[in-house]
Amino acid sequence: MPVSRLISTLAIAALALVLGAAGCAESTAVPPDDDDDGESDSDSDSDSDADTDTSSDTDMGDPCKVDGDDMDADAPDGADVAPPDSFEPDVQWDWPGDGDLNQIIATPIVANLTDDDDNGEIDLCDIPDIVVIVYGGFLGGAGYIYVLDGEYGYEHYSIPEQVSSMGYPALGDIDFDGIPEIVALKMNTSTNMPMVAVWENDGTFKWEADHGFTITWAAPVLGDLDNDGDVEIVHEDSIIDHEGGLVLELPVGTNASPTPTLADLDADNDLEIIYGPFAYHHDGCGSLDCSPH
Repeated sequence: MPVSRLISTLAIAALALVLGAAGCAESTAVPPDDDDDGESDSDSDSDSDADTDTSSDTDMGDPCKVDGDDMDADAPDGADVAPPDSFEPDVQWDWPGDGDLNQIIATPIVANLTDDDDNGEIDLCDIPDIVVIVYGGFLGGAGYIYVLDGEYGYEHYSIPEQVSSMGYPALGDIDFDGIPEIVALKMNTSTNMPMVAVWENDGTFKWEADHGFTITWAAPVLGDLDNDGDVEIVHEDSIIDHEGGLVLELPVGTNASPTPTLADLDADNDLEIIYGPFAYHHDGCGSLDCSPH
């Protein structure tokens, strides 16, 4: 029997995403009618909410933008905290996959990738989108990226390039245009080995980097390792720049852990790279003699 799995419970309106197996019930993921431009009946009852002027609240800033000076995501002082068991999640919609592509291993991720309010900008006031990798057939078969609307669950688009179905994708703005790119492990169909690849928010292929990678079940990790304003990508034991060039290879190899963690361990404003029991500075050194510490 094909694998069927609850793939995500999101923090937006207690949204639950269920990826069904072949032959499951017809999906409830339905695009909004063209005549209402994606607005529900409740939205059309009053235009007051849509026309609310938020610019007068100078303390809050622009609610559609992320304040670069305050990114710790702390709850406001005095904010209510929901007690345990205060609500029961409800399935808002489900997406059964695309034909035989109806199975999933990698956890979906969420970001704003589409201009849903047609104002010429992609920001927090648009509907969050869900990036999911699905496959069909045998475990770990060829995977493909789908981007789904977070409110209704319908498909925005899919990406034709084959990716690893076991490799977790990543999202981040690596080219400084203010919109996240999609980073995943694109498969080299000649060698059946993975490459780190990047797609624009609309699914347009951007670049791929083949630096001898071999692990298909790891996840590329994004971060500004040296605090210079450029985003680096870490996969296996390699550090890649935001254009796909190899920066360096870490001496740890890939036996410690296939997916690293990035964190500032020594409060020097640079990010260290943690592989299992080892930690390395952004330049690859663990200490003065480049051994792990």
